[in-house]
Amino acid sequence: MIKQKTFIVGPEKSAACWIDGPNAKRIEDATLVLFTGGVDICPSLYGKSPNPMTQDPYEYRDEFEKAMFNEALELGLPMVGICRGAQLLCALSGGVLVQHSNHPSRHEIITSEDAKFFTNSCHHQRAYPFVAGCEHKLLAWAPAGLSPFNDGESQQDDMTGKPEAEVVFYPKTKALGIQGHPEWMWPVKGNMMTEVMNYYRGLVSSLCEEKL
Repeated sequence: MIKQKTFIVGPEKSAACWIDGPNAKRIEDATLVLFTGGVDICPSLYGKSPNPMTQDPYEYRDEFEKAMFNEALELGLPMVGICRGAQLLCALSGGVLVQHSNHPSRHEIITSEDAKFFTNSCHHQRAYPFVAGCEHKLLAWAPAGLSPFNDGESQQDDMTGKPEAEVVFYPKTKALGIQGHPEWMWPVKGNMMTEVMNYYRGLVSSLCEEKL
């Protein structure tokens, strides 16, 4: 794996521990930008009203990370988003979010190459790139029916019927969203974690080498 200089956007400074290479202190010195997990993003970022279950937004963080996203675009840097970061990249790449679902903390994912892995999970929202104008490549998803409900702005705004996106690539913005938390599985312990971590680390390598 080629070593990267990762600029971390977000409070979790250990979020890039699973990516080979040092952290960059400035975005100008980076080869990769990583957006970390955290609270729900404000639905206004993707043109929606909040679901009653959506957390109160941290608007300063949303605006700061949007600015960092735009700067990474200007610099032509690839981006990775973890959990909230994956949702942010979806919203800023033209998608929307499932604002509330009942999602288990550990489950299987299925990749576009028909491999199956178990991953961790800590979210009630997730990326929904299946809208007009959001160019994307779905790389992994959860098994059908994993979440019994998938609400948008309300319970009447049912977003069931599409795959539950777990890993998504947005080619126009060179952005890769990973809904799980690879940093919580590093260093790896056991064959099961090794398989999924090899998958996640391989995705980052392919992203940086423009092979996704």
